[in-house]
Amino acid sequence: MTQMEKAKKHMDKAKKQVDKAMANTTDDLRSEVKKSVALLKELRDEVRAKLALASADAKEEWARIDGDLTKIELAAQNATHESKKALADAGERVRQFAKRI
Repeated sequence: MTQMEKAKKHMDKAKKQVDKAMANTTDDLRSEVKKSVALLKELRDEVRAKLALASADAKEEWARIDGDLTKIELAAQNATHESKKALADAGERVRQFAKRI
């Protein structure tokens, strides 16, 4: 086996290892995003239960937040780092809103 053949074989092996690592990372990210979406849905349900007693202003604000949550949940289906951050930000918005009502 020539040096070039050895180098190519080594590069192919390294590429397979990188591909495997990337697949695992993507699976981990999808799992985290899925958990975040589930938590966000729980928070949404809690807020909706409290909303019956809330003021008109609070209900208006919730309508805006709820619309954003729907968009974020749809984007999260792609399970990217950006959707993970959007989920975290949305979760924080819902938690802050829930504290105020």
